[in-house]
Amino acid sequence: MYELMSAGDSQPQSPSPKPESNPRTLRVPIGYLFVAAGVLVVLLATAYGIGFNRGEHAGRELRAQDQQDVLQRQTRMSSVSEVSEPGGGLAESSYAPSVVEDDPPQEVSPVASASSEPLQSPVSVSSVSDPVDLKDIREVGLNYYVIDHPSQSKVDQLITFCLENGLEARRTTTLGGGAKVYVLPGFAPGGGRNPEIIRLLDRIREVGILWKRLAPRQNSDFSTRYAEKYKGPARNG
Repeated sequence: MYELMSAGDSQPQSPSPKPESNPRTLRVPIGYLFVAAGVLVVLLATAYGIGFNRGEHAGRELRAQDQQDVLQRQTRMSSVSEVSEPGGGLAESSYAPSVVEDDPPQEVSPVASASSEPLQSPVSVSSVSDPVDLKDIREVGLNYYVIDHPSQSKVDQLITFCLENGLEARRTTTLGGGAKVYVLPGFAPGGGRNPEIIRLLDRIREVGILWKRLAPRQNSDFSTRYAEKYKGPARNG
């Protein structure tokens, strides 16, 4: 009996299960999170500041360019260049008139025009078969508003449109052979403040807006108009 009990006590016991090991975890100090968030905020603020400064700089350049364009346009509109035609462009360049020639307005010479009546509302022209052949009745020494330098394919349409809307438009050519369209009446130096010429400018603006509406990407609105002094036909040699 004793031997049996001793044999039972000597049997190996099964090992007890070991507790499972915990998974590995990465512990980051909370201070590092605040530092990373701060760095991210600084980077975002820097990128925004750089983009804002570039946009503001580009905006200033665009505004400066617009102001320069407006100034050049006003200079063209208030200047008077000199030209000898037919065949001869401007004394300097077609879109860079020389210094204004404007005498004191105490004495205003009569305005040269095919019609002495003031401009009326748009009137339809009954028949305009060939506007290019309209007679040139400019007078030497008078100023005439040049409203556009259209392409050869547009010049007839432009002149017809102007005639139908109350502008006595005529065609001439530059030194390079390009088309140039001016309007009547002309005015003497110092006559730019004449009521008839003021009405003419108003009509040019109105017709220019209508002309541009026909083809906004192709037609001008006559905003680059300028006054040009006619010096007579060009002399060869």
